[in-house]
Amino acid sequence: LQDAAPSVVCYPNQTPQTYESLVQLVSAALPCDVPYILIAESFSGPIAIQAAALARLRPHALILCASFATCPLGPILGMVARLGSRLLFQVRPPEWFIRRYLVGEDAPKKLIEDFYRALGAVSVPVLEARLDSILQVNVLRDLAALSVPVLYIRGSQDRLVKAESLRIIQNFCPGVQIETVNAPHLILQRAPERCVELIRRFLLKKFAIAS
Repeated sequence: LQDAAPSVVCYPNQTPQTYESLVQLVSAALPCDVPYILIAESFSGPIAIQAAALARLRPHALILCASFATCPLGPILGMVARLGSRLLFQVRPPEWFIRRYLVGEDAPKKLIEDFYRALGAVSVPVLEARLDSILQVNVLRDLAALSVPVLYIRGSQDRLVKAESLRIIQNFCPGVQIETVNAPHLILQRAPERCVELIRRFLLKKFAIAS
């Protein structure tokens, strides 16, 4: 595990993309000659599921963090998002909203600032396209076709992706291993050390990798 070389796939932040085009982007970045593990958080989960299912060299494992395979928004919230998508990203979301739904009430101020900085680097059309992708997403067929070990890490304080999203994933991927972390939606940002330990333990158990 010490020799693992992390690689981050960055999404375009000025040109709107669909889930399909982002899957192509991620697929092109996957190794084809060395073992690898695919880790995805939140919005990126469906992309990772499809990329893993389509990859010429399948990942050794897929790690999903606070993610989903179908739209995680309930009927009412989904309808509000559809009707208000053009207005939703025209104003900066208030700090109370970011704390409640994304980073937690006790999040450090620096994380809030980092979030606003990252949000400001993405154009409004891109944000609208991502929301539209979330509202329409369904990668259950790809999920059911996966033959790789899957770990799902959920945040016990997640107010954005609810338990129903995990139940759907379990229905189509019965072998998924589930771990719970005391964290809000942005679980990798709030509990990175704990998530790394859970991933390490999962890989050691599945593949008996020497630490």
